[in-house]
Amino acid sequence: MKGGMIVGYLNLASLSDVTDRVKVGRQGYALMADQEGTIIAHPDRIRVSERQNMSHLEFIRQGKKPQEGNVTYLEDGKEYLASMSRVLRTQWAVIVVEPIDDAFALVTRVRTLFTMGALVVVLLAAAIAFISMRKIAKPVSEIIHNTNFAFYCNK
Repeated sequence: MKGGMIVGYLNLASLSDVTDRVKVGRQGYALMADQEGTIIAHPDRIRVSERQNMSHLEFIRQGKKPQEGNVTYLEDGKEYLASMSRVLRTQWAVIVVEPIDDAFALVTRVRTLFTMGALVVVLLAAAIAFISMRKIAKPVSEIIHNTNFAFYCNK
């Protein structure tokens, strides 16, 4: 306005109510951060009230570029997978975070089962091949033995 300004108040508590309802695995959560990386909604209200900043993370620090995607990052010695999207109008980041171990637990379990299954198949194939080889080799061995015996007897 001419020579003045309009002041308003925006209660962001309702945003934290939304992040509370998002359930991601056992330890995952959703959060929102403003364009500077300050947390404005988080299931842990202390992070919001202390105005914790996430700009130390590269994918937050990239600024106002509208971006979406998945990134992995390390925080407090633990690796996390984060899926992020920016709200175009406000440039706020909406981020869903889950520890990498939890995020890929199903993939790890399937890989372990597949590896164990493949190992069982290889062992069974080797056992069948060994048994088949013995069944074939025994008559052949007898023929060779008898042939050698007859050869030496005719000398």
